Amino acid sequence: MRSVWCLVGLTLLVAVAHGQDDRLPGESRPSSQRVDVTVYQDDEGERSFTFEGQTSVTAQVVRDTAQLVLHAAVSVSSLTVRYQGGDVIASSYEQPQDGRDFLVVSLQEQEAEGSLLVLDIIFSANIGNREPGFSRYDYQGRNEQATAPIDARQLIAFPVLDLHSYVAEFVVAEGSLLVLDIGFSGNIGNREPGFSRYDYQGRVGQEAVYATQFMPNYARRALPCYDEPALKARYQLNMRLRPKTYRGYRSNARSIYDDELDAQGFRGYYLEQTPPISAYQLSWVLHDVVGRVSSGDVSTVVWQVTSRSDQNGFASYMGPPSVEAMEQLLGVPLSYYDINKMDHMAVPGYIEESMSGLGIITLHYTSEATKERVLGVIQRKAAHQWFGGLLSPSWWNDLWLTEGFASYFQWIAAALVQPSWQLREAFVVNAVLQAAMPADGAPGSYPLSKSPNVSAQQAFDEYFYEKGASIVWMMENITGSEPFYRALNKYLTQKVGPDLKRVVYCYGAQQGGENAYNFLMDLYQTTDIVSELNDIVLGVTCSQFVDGLRLLELTATGAKGGFRREHLQWLLEGLLQRRHTLPSALQFLSGGTNLLSRPDERQAARKLLRLATLEMRNEQMLDKVQQAAVALEDESLVTVAQWRRDVIANGAAARRDAARWLKGKPWRL
Repeated sequence: MRSVWCLVGLTLLVAVAHGQDDRLPGESRPSSQRVDVTVYQDDEGERSFTFEGQTSVTAQVVRDTAQLVLHAAVSVSSLTVRYQGGDVIASSYEQPQDGRDFLVVSLQEQEAEGSLLVLDIIFSANIGNREPGFSRYDYQGRNEQATAPIDARQLIAFPVLDLHSYVAEFVVAEGSLLVLDIGFSGNIGNREPGFSRYDYQGRVGQEAVYATQFMPNYARRALPCYDEPALKARYQLNMRLRPKTYRGYRSNARSIYDDELDAQGFRGYYLEQTPPISAYQLSWVLHDVVGRVSSGDVSTVVWQVTSRSDQNGFASYMGPPSVEAMEQLLGVPLSYYDINKMDHMAVPGYIEESMSGLGIITLHYTSEATKERVLGVIQRKAAHQWFGGLLSPSWWNDLWLTEGFASYFQWIAAALVQPSWQLREAFVVNAVLQAAMPADGAPGSYPLSKSPNVSAQQAFDEYFYEKGASIVWMMENITGSEPFYRALNKYLTQKVGPDLKRVVYCYGAQQGGENAYNFLMDLYQTTDIVSELNDIVLGVTCSQFVDGLRLLELTATGAKGGFRREHLQWLLEGLLQRRHTLPSALQFLSGGTNLLSRPDERQAARKLLRLATLEMRNEQMLDKVQQAAVALEDESLVTVAQWRRDVIANGAAARRDAARWLKGKPWRL
């Protein structure tokens, strides 16, 4: 039972989730994205307070698909799809007006005029009664009224169509790298999520700062993107704007800019590429502000509007030690992830108290804030560089992992910065005893891990910051500080990839027994994200309790108790990879190939069996491969099996020769 809870806990960490109306179907994931944006500020005529841009999204195809779906709450004006470094793929796109902000790209195969095509069509229709087409014509025969179908044809004039091309669905294969070149435009908001302007009263009149706020899913309001926390990409963001009084541009990475203006009076700013981050971590600010370089670290700068530049002294002083405290506790410097600067942007009237992007923190400073409050905000956002920036949940139902760790370090790491303030003790009183515990015991209290069907906006809870921090505090106290931070260090440095769920499911199924097997089978029924389902199917095959042959037959026939038919190949792949399930997979291929009735299923089975054969070491299994090869009508598999026999025999002979040679040597110690 302990292993089952281990599986459940690990599953929470990788955040299995599903079912959102605005969640992407999962047929592709981004790897990098270049964004070029031109900003039109005030005094630009009809273009005032708008932006337009061009983005190139490099995406990897996760499964064979004829459609790509990403988010876009901006107007898309053009779109082309091409293989990375290769040919353009014909495509069309649409932005359904259903509130989901989807950009749906349909891939098409286009045949040129003059091509000869064969269309195999199965059809049915009704025989008419004395009407054009194929009809029956009743008449009075000699003895009785008879009915005879007569091939009566009526010539009907149809307009001649000018056929230029034939368009059909085009499927790109799993593993393909595609580039989507998208032109887009949008409006700059006024103090709202997305990309907005923030007006304030300056020394010489009304002025404005232009800033973004993309948390949790508002990046789509500024650019087409994969706007989900689990889908990370390396972003390169370039900006064009007229200098006017706006002298600066800050974003996630360092930037350089053109000394000269272009022909239209714009200056270009060019950023370095970011580490892999979620879209909501993108951030930029256009400003006319004054920067104060920290005396503790020249890479940390606090920026404030000129009229309030005297309010940022303490913040600039606290910036570097807040990051150093996190690095000391975790043993992982930000430079490990190529983060080489930290900008604190004070935006007057910012709609959030603070918002953290990787390498940039946007805040709403007030002169009334106490030093303890300022340090708490800075320390919390410093913690978000690791928890929320470098690591994020797969879906918002486990947002407490991000916010809980950040809230915890808001107190614990700050205690290293200001030891005399007794912040660790204050955390126990303020966060645990006075906030988390009363909230958790109140009627109608919500669990930290919410339903997987929760939306991004529904994920936030008034007290889950303190409750999450309390759980982290309990974990540290149960395990001890040294193991706790050692585990965090290992997790942060092990370069977690998209296959982590697959590893978690397989390990849990191996260790958790029948309960873990049932857990995964139930999880399959409540999950509808394709990438999640594939990993669950492969995880099930790791269990000692799986009846491989029966599960294959149920899945192939669509019977209750099996998987969906489209996951038959994933099931077969997993069973062929495991020593304990290999016999059942070979038995199915030997006697159940008639069930492989869908297009390309037999070819896929041949490929999977060929790969499995190359790893086999058992003569009996190779005999069964030959039986399956006959059923699959593939003589090449027989050849592969025989080649594998020869490899095994040659290896055994070589080991015998080596043993005789070693035995004849006069070894001395």
